[in-house]
Amino acid sequence: MNDEQNGDLASRMRAGMRKIAQGVSVVSLGDRNDQRAAMTASSVTSVSAEPPSMLVCVHRDASLYAGLSASKPFCINALASHMDAIANRCAGGATGDDRFAEGDWQTDPQTGLPFLADALANFFCTPEAALQYGTHLVCIGRVDSVRVTAEREAPLLYLAGGYGTFTSDR
Repeated sequence: MNDEQNGDLASRMRAGMRKIAQGVSVVSLGDRNDQRAAMTASSVTSVSAEPPSMLVCVHRDASLYAGLSASKPFCINALASHMDAIANRCAGGATGDDRFAEGDWQTDPQTGLPFLADALANFFCTPEAALQYGTHLVCIGRVDSVRVTAEREAPLLYLAGGYGTFTSDR
């Protein structure tokens, strides 16, 4: 099937991606001088357990792009099902420091990184590799530490342009 039969490829790509459920995370970075940034991301995944590493993709227009391009440490905050307001705020509903006005944001005393203390998990990462690809920066971070806070709480998921959740009997 060629692109004429399939419609515009970029549009079809977006339509296809709306069929894949993604966990929702907020990626945050900052420093001891209170220069902070946060953005909602669904392009987050583990890379390896040895060495522990995570991958995040950030659009070149995103607030985190400059910091990740400069290899600043970052935190991936895995959101719980009730955190859709935080996801919306960090997805563009607020800018700058206003993105930190909702949720239990704290600062890691060792790194100065802002993190959501009530997230399901926090992955504190140091950038190890980055690749500019198309409109995005693909960044791989070495996981320096992990905080897991809620064993049985449901995650926030993104599918077909909206938020939802998944529960397991396990």
